[in-house]
Amino acid sequence: MRIRTGIDILDLRRFNKSLERRGEKFLLTFLVEEEIKNAQNKPESLAGFFAAKEAVAKAIGSGIWQADVKWHDIFISNDELGKPQVDLSGEALKRYDKMSGTDIDISISHEKNYVVAVCVILTDSKKNNYE
Repeated sequence: MRIRTGIDILDLRRFNKSLERRGEKFLLTFLVEEEIKNAQNKPESLAGFFAAKEAVAKAIGSGIWQADVKWHDIFISNDELGKPQVDLSGEALKRYDKMSGTDIDISISHEKNYVVAVCVILTDSKKNNYE
């Protein structure tokens, strides 16, 4: 087994400026409407979903827009207790499968002006399966 991690931190003030300037068009760049609804229009939750997608992209070894991984290949939601969870599709799912991913978990936190997200992926593989 191997553990892959990704982390992202975001300045909420900077995020809010972009949100004020571009509105829903800004959000739809990286979120789908269901994610926006799930975040309940709370800027810290919207930013948390953004940071979570960045963390996931780092954990799968690609980042966003590299290796054809797109924002909408990573879907963030919450379970019935509010814990964030992730679902992959497209190229993100292909990379997860290629690395022999067996489990993926995320955590999102915010405090005053910052949002942070961490992703941990467990794999069956001891070798690096990235191309």
